[in-house]
Amino acid sequence: MAQVNEQNQRRQKAQALLAANRLVEARRMYELLCRDDPADLQSLCMLATVCGQLGDAPAAESCARKVLARQPDYPPGHYLLGNVYYAARDTEQAEVCFRRALELQPRYPLVYLTLGQMLRELGRLPQAAACYENVVRLLPDLWEGHFNLGSTLSELDQAGAEASLRRALAMRPGHAETYFSLGNALLLQARLDEARAAFDEALRLRPDMYGARSNALLIVNYLPDQDPQQVFAAHRAWDTAYAAVDAAPPVTVADPQRRLRIGYVSPDLRTHSVSHFIRPLLQHHDPEAVDVTCYSDAVQPDAVTAEFVALAHRWRDTHRDSWDQFSAIVRGDGIDILVDLAGHTSRNRLRAFARRLAPVQVSYLGYPNTTGLRAMDYRLTDAEADPAGQEAFHSEHLVRLAGCFLCYAPPADGPDVSALPARHAGRITFGSFNHPAKINAEVVALWSELVQAVPGSHLLLRHAVLEDAQTRARLQEAFVEHGVRPECVELHGLVASHAGLLHEYGRVDIALDPFPYNGTTTTCEALWMGVPVIALEGAAHRARVGVSLLHAVGLQRLVAASRDGYRALATGLAGDLDALARLRAGLRRQVANSALCDGPSFARTVEQAYREMWRTWCATQQI
Repeated sequence: MAQVNEQNQRRQKAQALLAANRLVEARRMYELLCRDDPADLQSLCMLATVCGQLGDAPAAESCARKVLARQPDYPPGHYLLGNVYYAARDTEQAEVCFRRALELQPRYPLVYLTLGQMLRELGRLPQAAACYENVVRLLPDLWEGHFNLGSTLSELDQAGAEASLRRALAMRPGHAETYFSLGNALLLQARLDEARAAFDEALRLRPDMYGARSNALLIVNYLPDQDPQQVFAAHRAWDTAYAAVDAAPPVTVADPQRRLRIGYVSPDLRTHSVSHFIRPLLQHHDPEAVDVTCYSDAVQPDAVTAEFVALAHRWRDTHRDSWDQFSAIVRGDGIDILVDLAGHTSRNRLRAFARRLAPVQVSYLGYPNTTGLRAMDYRLTDAEADPAGQEAFHSEHLVRLAGCFLCYAPPADGPDVSALPARHAGRITFGSFNHPAKINAEVVALWSELVQAVPGSHLLLRHAVLEDAQTRARLQEAFVEHGVRPECVELHGLVASHAGLLHEYGRVDIALDPFPYNGTTTTCEALWMGVPVIALEGAAHRARVGVSLLHAVGLQRLVAASRDGYRALATGLAGDLDALARLRAGLRRQVANSALCDGPSFARTVEQAYREMWRTWCATQQI
């Protein structure tokens, strides 16, 4: 009896040490418990847990296997072994273990939580959400279940995400991460003011929250009537918040003529809009002039990722690396020019750029504004997207490439251009496949005027976000409030494939570019499918991408200087079906033969810009 009491006291002491995060002492206590009672599976499991927390993977694995050797069908043993594999990034074996634990004990919330976390990291969001739904079902009062479910659903079911996150806030008010996730869900529903308020609250609660600060900047690009000086100040404030600790560039050879080591950093080297524009550059880089390393933070690599792996000289999968690990990898590669392709979008690495990881650092492609970083030296653009005077609103030096700052890789799965839909539909169909967040009140007002100005015309809007019923209803009501009959506006969500999405342009006669945040991929895809795009010329880059693209393909006549001009261009095209049909029939060839699709020339232009940047840096080292 005395021995039993002593063991119980040791267990209580071990638990107290573990609760106090005194892991080394807790480990010693559990080792004593296991030595004195080898049949004590619970203590052996706890020892495995503590060893795992201390980073001693061999000891954790040894303990888990001892548990299973003594009792092969013991669910915690399979869970602990799964944790060992998970920590080693062997997610396939980890999932086998977790699933086995759930087969043996279906009501095991801890396994669902861990499996859900792993599946979410792998980008398998529907399966992750199913795990968290089980957690909520089994433990409805557990805050973590509602928080994780809501955070996961934000990209799948925004209304469901919002409901789960608001329940989590009710259970734990003032939790910054929950406000951040709520902001993401609201942003995807195009509820910009509410999303911005959620991000602001997250920052009030946790001023150092990196993602919330970047997302708050991203939202600014969607909003009309923003003061450019205030927008610039907000981006500079980001840099102040994350000012570099070690901003000295790595030591390298300042030879202006040598082959350059170029690094591209992005979470979007996968099936993503960025891939359409980085592919031509990777395909056509001169290997004698540049050596290319890609740093991929893609959570779920795919076939496009595999293509890019083959195009790069060196590939680094960094999506699970910490800031310090990422920085060490880049510095170790001795990169001369490091190029950010994300800006203030999801999973960006700007905080690492702020540390000055390469002698020359460049912002390009993924974000329509300045990064605000002092450590970001250049931003690639062109004279149409950023005319003279924009320097005042950029922390980077603007490098205006000759021609368009983009090069588009047309889709291999694109269907043939269809005949003009108006011929068989008996009406004009205006269309936009842009994110609904870009369709603000001013856009709704102008597009409503267009639909009413062209008798019998329809407006077709399509985007994955419109799969959400509440988002569809809000957008539909916005057009109704401007006098458009509900049957004249079609709102559609997901399409099964990219080829299917392109096929939908066969229903569109004239595409409408939103403002002030223009489309990019959507504009290129519309043009490739023979659909002319009407754009409104704005003042800043976000409102001038359409200008640049249309100039690049020789359609500058479709750029309007005012809203009246935008309306006149659209109604003019709609009023001449013969001219519209001729334009449609020849548009793909026109785009294919334009500078927009000239990958080899574009790569040489960018390489020349890199060389000039490098020569400038080398000159500073000789002073």
